[in-house]
Amino acid sequence: MGKLFHGHIEKDTVIVEESGEASAIYNRSSTGEMVKGKLRLTMVEAFYLMNEGKLEIDISKKDFLNRALSTPDFQTRYLVYRELRKRGFLIRDDTFMYIWRGGEQKEKGEMRVYPLDEKNIFDFSKVYEMAGKEDADKEHEYYGMDAKFTKNERNKSWPPNTLQPDGHAELTKNERNRRNSTEGTIESSKNTKIERESEALIFAIVDGDGDVTYYSISRYFPEGPHRTVINEKGDAVLMDDMGIMLDAYEPFHSFFYGKKMDDALYLSTLECTYLMSKEALRLTEHGKEVSLDELLERSAKKDPELMEKLRIYSDLRDRGLIVRTGFKYGTHFRVYMKDVEQHAKYLAHAVPENYKGTWPEISRGVRLAHGVKKEFLMAEASKKARYLRIKRVRL
Repeated sequence: MGKLFHGHIEKDTVIVEESGEASAIYNRSSTGEMVKGKLRLTMVEAFYLMNEGKLEIDISKKDFLNRALSTPDFQTRYLVYRELRKRGFLIRDDTFMYIWRGGEQKEKGEMRVYPLDEKNIFDFSKVYEMAGKEDADKEHEYYGMDAKFTKNERNKSWPPNTLQPDGHAELTKNERNRRNSTEGTIESSKNTKIERESEALIFAIVDGDGDVTYYSISRYFPEGPHRTVINEKGDAVLMDDMGIMLDAYEPFHSFFYGKKMDDALYLSTLECTYLMSKEALRLTEHGKEVSLDELLERSAKKDPELMEKLRIYSDLRDRGLIVRTGFKYGTHFRVYMKDVEQHAKYLAHAVPENYKGTWPEISRGVRLAHGVKKEFLMAEASKKARYLRIKRVRL
C-alpha cells in the first residue's frame, strides 16, 4: 500500500496543504489542481482517492459522504469518474469531465464527458447548445416548409418565402445556371456534398444499477446528391390520403418519389404535400382539385405528428437526401444517400421545437438504429431544422 496523504475540507473542496504531498498526488495521479503550492481536489476526486486508500481527511468517511451528497449530482459524477479512472483514463473534473490517456496533465483533455442520470430530462435545445458553438459555414439554408394549420396563419408564411413564383426553392447562382441549361422535368445536382458534423460531446448516462453507458452526440448537417428542381406538374388522384399517379410518373419515380405498384406510382401524404408546395403536383378527388390547405387539414386530423414530420421530410429532401417511412424500424424516417437499392444510412426521428424527452427514449432509438446498422438522427422541427447525430460508443 502506498503513502497515505492528508487533507481537510474547505467549503466544497478538499485541500492538501503540505506541498510535498500535494505535488506527489498531482504528479502520480494527475488529480486535482495546484494552487499556490497546495492541491485543491473536488469532492468527487477526494472520495475516489479515499476509496483507493490514498487519502485521509479530518472527518470520517461517513461524515464526508453526507457533506459530499449535498453537492449537485455528486453520486452520478462519482460513478462516472470512478468508472473512467478504472478504465485507465486521466480526468480533469470540471463542469465537463475532460479525459485523456497518459502524458502530462492538460488543461482540457482529448474528450469532453458530461455525466447524467438516466432519470434526467433530455432537453434537445440544451444538448444542441452543449454539443458545439454555432458554425455558420456548416449550417444549411433552410428551404423547407413553414406549414401552419389555419388558413389565416398560413397567409403570412405559406408558401415558404424561400419559394420563387415558379414554385421552386431559391437556388444558388450556379444551380440556377445549371437549371436553365438542363432539359427534362427533374434535375439533380451531381456533386455530393460532404457530410459534416461538429465536434462530438460524450454523454455518460448512469442507470439504476450504477452502470455507465456512453453516447457521442454532435450537431449534424446531412447532405445528399439529390437536390431536385421540378419543371413540370404531375397529376395524381387522391385515394384516402395517398396520391396515385397513373401516367407520366417516371420522372418522379426516377428521383425516388413514391412506390411503383402495378402500373401506377403511389405517393405518401408527405410526398404529395412536399411536391404540391413546389407546385410540382396537381391532386384531384372525384374530378375536383384538392388544395394544399385541404390535404393538410385532412391529414393532420389523422396524424398528430404530421407538421413535425412534414418539416423534417421537407428539409431532408431539400438537403438532397432520399426519405422513406421508418415505421417498421419504430421511427419516422429512414434516409438514403444515393438510392433505395442500398441500405439506408440513417434512421431519423422528428421532434417538436423545444423538445424535452427521456434518456431511455434516446437509448431505444439508438439501439434500434445500431441493430440494423444505421445511424440515429434526432431532428428538431424548428423553423430552421436542427439535427443531432447520436451514437453509443465504447471508450
